[in-house]
Amino acid sequence: MENRTGQTDAKPWGKGSQRWFWVWLCAAPLLLMLTVELITRTSPAGAFRWMGREPAAALLTYAALWCLMFLAAVAVRRLWVGILIPAVPTLILCVVNYLKLSVNGIGLVVSDMALAGNAGTLMEFMPPKLKFPVWGVVAALLLLGAVVAAKLLVKGLPRGLQSKRRRGIAALTAVAVTAVMLLAPWFYYTGPKGETQAERDERLGLLLGLYGGVLRAVSRGMNAPPPDLDPADPSEIIQALGPASPAPGFFPDLSPALKTDELPTVIMLMSESFCDPAVVLPGVEFDADPVANFHAICEDTPSGVFLSNSYAGGTGNVEMEVFTGIPAGLVPERDTLTTLSAEGAYDNAPSIVKTFAEAGYHTAMIHTYNDQLYNRRDNLTAIGFEDMMFEDDFPADTPRQGPYLSDMALTDAVIDTLENKEDGEPLFLYALSMGNHQPIFEGKYGQPSGLGTSSELLDEDDLGSVDALAQGLHNADEALGALVEYLEGYGEPVILVFWGDHLPGMYVTPDHSIFSALGYVPTADITQWDAATVKQMYSTNYFVWNNYGAKLKAPEEVGAMQLGGLTLGWAGVEKPAYFQWLDMSRENLREYHGSLYVDGKGTPSLQVPQEDEGLLNTYRQFLYDVLYPVQERPTGLIDYAALGF
Repeated sequence: MENRTGQTDAKPWGKGSQRWFWVWLCAAPLLLMLTVELITRTSPAGAFRWMGREPAAALLTYAALWCLMFLAAVAVRRLWVGILIPAVPTLILCVVNYLKLSVNGIGLVVSDMALAGNAGTLMEFMPPKLKFPVWGVVAALLLLGAVVAAKLLVKGLPRGLQSKRRRGIAALTAVAVTAVMLLAPWFYYTGPKGETQAERDERLGLLLGLYGGVLRAVSRGMNAPPPDLDPADPSEIIQALGPASPAPGFFPDLSPALKTDELPTVIMLMSESFCDPAVVLPGVEFDADPVANFHAICEDTPSGVFLSNSYAGGTGNVEMEVFTGIPAGLVPERDTLTTLSAEGAYDNAPSIVKTFAEAGYHTAMIHTYNDQLYNRRDNLTAIGFEDMMFEDDFPADTPRQGPYLSDMALTDAVIDTLENKEDGEPLFLYALSMGNHQPIFEGKYGQPSGLGTSSELLDEDDLGSVDALAQGLHNADEALGALVEYLEGYGEPVILVFWGDHLPGMYVTPDHSIFSALGYVPTADITQWDAATVKQMYSTNYFVWNNYGAKLKAPEEVGAMQLGGLTLGWAGVEKPAYFQWLDMSRENLREYHGSLYVDGKGTPSLQVPQEDEGLLNTYRQFLYDVLYPVQERPTGLIDYAALGF
């Protein structure tokens, strides 16, 4: 208790104990910062190299942690508790970032916070043999030692902080200093235009890097136009969007050459982490082709490269870009295509699902996993799906493929849907597999693949992971072969569009991946990849097949933003002006996301070329106009509905 003079009645503790207060208060922030950077950068060399290269960022990180620990210690009057209050959430954040790096090669971004409620589900995707960097563990143990020492050696606050008045002054001073440090260098934290989160983390360290991402997201939220977007004259946008119909011959590789008067059933099958092992696994040999059906189909049907907006994860963002044609790179930093924060955004968004429905199609989707990720039930309903089937809707005895429902079970569900639909009723069916989902590790399927996997470039553990990937691809390929065999004898016209959502991560640690060990990429560090390497790692495969002899044409390379519009064309469904414009825009743009811009000729760039910024601004203006709630839209907007958008 305190007496009337504001002093404590407790016996004052000695100068030695007071000295330890300041010793451990100064040591703990340094140990916490080192722990975070040693785990994130996986080595002492990487951590100390960053501190030497970016001393301002290191000093700001240390000072902010010091102030937070001091403020917490003053508030609770116990130094060891004051250290733990900021240390525990910081370490949790660091561990989650490391887990994501280890699985996907990509650290946390601000939009990942939207998935925080699905942490339990996400943990299912972690590999079972994950190891933390030794030096990071050592630093964490030293930090724990500092907490224990502070508890044993520091009995309370120093004599100068015993009174309420002095504690209040100290707390207000700490708050003021922290606010100045975190707000005054605003533009230092947010960084230059076009800086990715990985680049921001490399420059500022993990903690300030994520903080800078938050500041950038706050300043560029979805509910206001981005600051670098000039107000557009509606007449200029209409002119930029082009005529209602492309001129004859404008896009000669799109030919919905139907040989039937019926609208064909359209199946879009996105296969989890599907890729061609002959391409992405150089130096690995198989006694039997893991994807023999896929290779056979591609010999006789139009096929090519699919440019994804994602690598090693983010399936929901790939499907949403295919359905809406909205490039991931135009979404504000705090959002993703599956977490658009503007009210009514998905109801307002254009989508091929709505277009198929308006053309008389019944729309349905099947996914062999739950609906907990990506808010699929709400978002996919809003963009036009009438029926949805998830894991819980399958029979309890449905065969599994490792931890997930098998790809053959998905094929069976697709066939059942076709068997039970009304005769002559056109169906648009989206099917999404799960069997080949990460984690990918030796023993995932209980036994070796039997494909005779071998490589002189990989150790035993890495080769076991590759064999598991080959098994997953083989299972997907067998299911694909069974589906095509059924569709060949189906009594109604069917178009099948098949593609892989993204490449598998195949990371062993953040600084070692199987792709880098095989030489498919020069390094496991994504921040060191050039534009050609990024494009390569964001590329999978696709094909379009039909059972009624239509000579469909397909580009050799297609971005996620254009695949949906192409599918409308193949089916012979009349396209709204928006998707017609997407067709025309392919002359200048194939794909755009935060890490890559691919122009109309297929040339990749890490930054948007200056000559294409006008096209993107037109696109951005249109999307912001459409996705805003009506009451929040700027004045002078275009009546897109009247134009057929």
